[in-house]
Amino acid sequence: MRGRFLFHELKHVASRALIFIPVFHLVLFMFGPHTATGAPEPARQASQLRETIQKRQKEMNQLRGRREELERTAALHNQKLEQFDKQFRNYLANLENSEQRAETVETELLDLLDRAGKRDTLIDAACQVATQTNNADSAILYENAVALVTELFQQELSERPRREKLTGKLDEEQAYQKRIREHYMVNEEALKEQTQKQLETAENRAKTNLKTEQKLAAELKKMQAQLNALDEELARLRRAALKPKPAQPKPGTTKITKPETTQAPFQPGTAFVKLRGKLPWPAQGKVVRGYGPFTHPTLNVRLISKGVDVTTKEGAAIKAVADGRVLYIGQLEGYGALVALDHGDGYLTVYGNVEAGSLKAGSDVGAGAPIGVVGQKNRDEGPVYHFEIRRGDQALDPGEWLAR
Repeated sequence: MRGRFLFHELKHVASRALIFIPVFHLVLFMFGPHTATGAPEPARQASQLRETIQKRQKEMNQLRGRREELERTAALHNQKLEQFDKQFRNYLANLENSEQRAETVETELLDLLDRAGKRDTLIDAACQVATQTNNADSAILYENAVALVTELFQQELSERPRREKLTGKLDEEQAYQKRIREHYMVNEEALKEQTQKQLETAENRAKTNLKTEQKLAAELKKMQAQLNALDEELARLRRAALKPKPAQPKPGTTKITKPETTQAPFQPGTAFVKLRGKLPWPAQGKVVRGYGPFTHPTLNVRLISKGVDVTTKEGAAIKAVADGRVLYIGQLEGYGALVALDHGDGYLTVYGNVEAGSLKAGSDVGAGAPIGVVGQKNRDEGPVYHFEIRRGDQALDPGEWLAR
């Protein structure tokens, strides 16, 4: 909430209150309960908000770049996995072909070994027959036995190289199959598993970055809307400043005079200054924002609170902290529904977000008398009233005046 209270409105308030109000006492209404340090609040907020937006935009660009890098890394890992799958299929095909070749070699080798075994049996039988032939009648049988043994030995000699070659081929295929199973395929599987983990890590980090990006984008959208609103407010203030102003009298020729009234200035029974540290709270509750500088939770800018914000029960009665006279009742930008009391000697108390009910400007109120009830709820903190103590245009720390 940002207050702007013009000079003619101040005079209208003074006439309603039926008392003389020095204009510098009401300068408190110019910027509302919270004001920025240094530059005018909208300009300062806009400047700081732009810096924050630029910083967040830079962070988001860095996140986007990192996410895109992670996505490229994930794509490369996917390509690797596809290559691993292809290579693994090749190993399986090569293993199957080798097993088929080994089966063919083994079949032929077994056939040759079977034939060799049968020849050995025949050779043994022929040799036995030849050694047992001792007379001429058995000469033919002996010669036939010798001829058979000779032929069988020749067959053995002719088939032996083939058996040796097939045996070597079978050993070679079996060794190749062992390398595929125990080395190539194992290593390929390990590399694939490692790449799969790297892929999952890259994808998870990319998803995390994307979520952070989306969160930053939402924050940037919200801050940009706030910045647009501040820019509109600044433009409105500039337009107001460019409007023609009435001619101003020369310095020292204008006096602020007391409005026509039959009511005497308020004279408290006890001087307000003597109540320092003894004032009761307008209503019991919890202080949610103290007096002095603080950081706005949404705009992330440094502001100064001119009083205290206190959360209390819904419909809680707000009471005057000391004897006084009602100075102002009504709606005021920056405060909402507002009641201001004059306590004499230039001291004022201001009660923001307080609905005054039947209370009238100009009426006297006693210490502890109800002046209204807490107004509309704050979205985040519930029913909250704002309380200030002023002397002239100076905001005083309520913590030094209210009883502990």
